[in-house]
Amino acid sequence: MKSMTPSKSKTRQEPKSKLPVLTGRMLVACAIFSIATGGASAQVAPQTEQSPDEKVYELSIFEVTSKEDHGYFKKNTMAGTRSAELLSNIPQSIQIITSELMRDIPTDNTVDVLKYGSSGINKRTVTLGDMCMRGFRVRTFLRDNVSFAGNINVPLYDIDRIEVVKGPAALVFGQSSATGGLINYVTKTPTKTHESSVKATIGSYDLYRVEANTSGPLGNTGLGYRGTFATTDGKGPRKFDLNKDLFLGTTLVYKLPGTASSIQFDYSFTKKDEIAGFTGVDSTGKLMQLGDDFTIFEPWVSRLSWYQFANFTYKVAITPSFHLQVVANYNQQNNDWDRVTPIGRPDPVTGLLKRNFQELFFADWAVNQLTDFLHSFNTGSFDHKFSYGWAIATSKSGPSPVTTLRISDLNVFNPAYNTPKPNFTRSPGSFGNALIGSAYIQEQVSFLNGKAIVVGGARYNRFHSTSLSNTNKLTTERNDQKTVLRYGAVFKPMDWASVYYNYSESFVFNTGLIQGGPRDGQQLLPSVGENKEVGIKIETADGRLFATLAYFDLSLTNVRVLITLPPGSVDRFGNPIPGNLGILQEGKETNKGAFEADIGLSLNSPLGPLQAILTLYRGDSRNAAGVLPNSVVNDIWSVFVAQEFNKERFKGLRIGAGAYYKGSTTGVGPAPGTPTAYTQAGYTTTVGFLSYGTGKFRFALNVDNIFDKKDFIEGGESDFWLFVNPGRTFKFSVNYHF
Repeated sequence: MKSMTPSKSKTRQEPKSKLPVLTGRMLVACAIFSIATGGASAQVAPQTEQSPDEKVYELSIFEVTSKEDHGYFKKNTMAGTRSAELLSNIPQSIQIITSELMRDIPTDNTVDVLKYGSSGINKRTVTLGDMCMRGFRVRTFLRDNVSFAGNINVPLYDIDRIEVVKGPAALVFGQSSATGGLINYVTKTPTKTHESSVKATIGSYDLYRVEANTSGPLGNTGLGYRGTFATTDGKGPRKFDLNKDLFLGTTLVYKLPGTASSIQFDYSFTKKDEIAGFTGVDSTGKLMQLGDDFTIFEPWVSRLSWYQFANFTYKVAITPSFHLQVVANYNQQNNDWDRVTPIGRPDPVTGLLKRNFQELFFADWAVNQLTDFLHSFNTGSFDHKFSYGWAIATSKSGPSPVTTLRISDLNVFNPAYNTPKPNFTRSPGSFGNALIGSAYIQEQVSFLNGKAIVVGGARYNRFHSTSLSNTNKLTTERNDQKTVLRYGAVFKPMDWASVYYNYSESFVFNTGLIQGGPRDGQQLLPSVGENKEVGIKIETADGRLFATLAYFDLSLTNVRVLITLPPGSVDRFGNPIPGNLGILQEGKETNKGAFEADIGLSLNSPLGPLQAILTLYRGDSRNAAGVLPNSVVNDIWSVFVAQEFNKERFKGLRIGAGAYYKGSTTGVGPAPGTPTAYTQAGYTTTVGFLSYGTGKFRFALNVDNIFDKKDFIEGGESDFWLFVNPGRTFKFSVNYHF
């Protein structure tokens, strides 16, 4: 479940509400039903090799197998139904970014590999894992199916694959699922044999990186281990840019002897400091032509963050057809930033840009507990997968102070740096607590010898939060609830093709209050995303062709919007509303009649294995005013091709290249009191790699922006916070495997 930050807005006191006991009547009834149907003819999970007296069952229900995977294609996932399932059996568009694709496109921003492996994704910022998917913003992520720290650039050092679930999936993941979809990072697990590797990378802008991995079993103890260490030290194209991190991660898996149980423990720690300069538009709305190393920052600017994630998982096959999974999770993030922010836009004549110093400190932690039961059985010619469970998440945030002070203006045409860091007293900040509970039930039925599958279910969600402002000592309390649905169907006219329909929902418990209008002072209603989707999936048995073609209508209701109120407007207490800006919920954000295609090929050419991934996205995103939302793109395509050589003279050689096109979009903004936001022009960029493996070594050269295309914007946070591609960059790496 997602870690929630409660509202800090002023509100009336509401009656307290205790979170309902989620293991009550509905789940008891589910358990009774599962036990009662145990007498039916069960689908028995595959058994391991054992003596006839042993009753140990292989844990396949909650474990994703790599059997029949090929290169850039994986057939199985847990992201669609909370249990291991073939992609072709899930009525929803899901793509999987494999470790092989991540190896061929090594990147310091996860979105750069996602946009080559899944359609409809465009980058929004450089230093964060912030993106748009299917026309809606996505900035919360999962790690091993559990909500992780939000809006970060997740390091890929210990990631085995990335699962991209398109559209709402709140039945499976609760509020962690955004309207556009979700990203689930799946960590590497211990290998069956001892394996270790060391990798060194150097690159443009003084990039230096070292990675080390080790994995394997510990004798015959039933315990497997995996450990990862990595560190990066680099700079960037602009003054004071930097990219530094330190990563530690481990996984331990223990198979309990003589039982059908396993225990897994995962832990990771990330410390990161990343600064990326930017440019913007002037007060006339034109993009400023500034020096290649221009920045508004100062030498003392930092963006120090650290994160830790601990996950404990227990899996057991109680019977061959009745499985249980229990997950307990703890994750924490601390951000301590000293940064400079622009105020509006610079004067196009004088070049003067007003600046603020900001000291931001965020401390958050969350505990998640998830329980899943799954009962497989059949009734006549119908095969059932009946699942139910609950999730409870509690989180604390604070203190969360933001200290803002004016510093000297910067002449963007002739910048002079070394403004001293201001002396300041940290603001008191605020503290928040949140508790989210949910329970779900889902049934999947297949018939006609597996050619037809229907799935449906519901999830009930309950939210309670309190926040304390140390500024005015006001305590705010909030209670809310929402039930979401999901249903769909799959029909397989042929073994290698399936047609599907999907209806699914997402939701967000909005914080804050209505300001203005007849509902002034009332609590904001939850926003609800709705997805109606039809599609075709193709997966040949040999993995030579895999594709998903989808057509969908996607909408988000109860959108929180800012409006301009009449001069002199007051709130319900008679106090003037600052800037005459009100908060309402009206209209919808929509993306109707949208189309996407994700196609993969794996062929044997005369030179050797050839792989290709092609993506295409055509949307029609509109906000409540009927225009294209900020940062959203309606036209995106990409292609990536890799050729491996198996002829004797060139054996071990591998070469590949890709191109990515993003259409034009309205930039983030405009800032209050400035003209219309700058329109970011569309662009096409390219990547390529050359690698050679021999014995225990692998050498690789990677190139980004091959043709050195200059001055195109890859996203931004405001109309003078636009990120410019740095041009052609190189990375060279050596990997030793032993």
